[in-house]
Amino acid sequence: MQQLKPKKIAEISGDIKKYLSIRVEYLRLKAIEKTAKIMADILSSFLLLFLISISFLAATITLAFYLSALWGSYTLGFGAASLLFLLLSILVLINKQSLEYKIGSISVKRYFDRHCTDEQNIQDGDINTKPCEDA
Repeated sequence: MQQLKPKKIAEISGDIKKYLSIRVEYLRLKAIEKTAKIMADILSSFLLLFLISISFLAATITLAFYLSALWGSYTLGFGAASLLFLLLSILVLINKQSLEYKIGSISVKRYFDRHCTDEQNIQDGDINTKPCEDA
């Protein structure tokens, strides 16, 4: 069996510095990766929201013109569409608290489903849990 040679303090400090620089670089790259994933998710969500908003606007105008043609008056058609959306706005205002809670829950769940992996649990030494269960 080989005898282990004791290292000198200069060698140990060099190894520690090298280990720390590698570890800092690893953490920096992990942070960049997480940031990129989150930014991509946010940008795609905003794009989807924008496209849904444009579609909703087009549907609103279509509804107003349909009601106008049905009743024979632009004023009545657009007024009825406006009243419909006013009523929807009042319903949303009344249920604001519960909607905020539901949207927050969905957002947090979506984040952890998309951005947490089994790899994080394995690194923590806990391979028997679901992804990000303890997060």
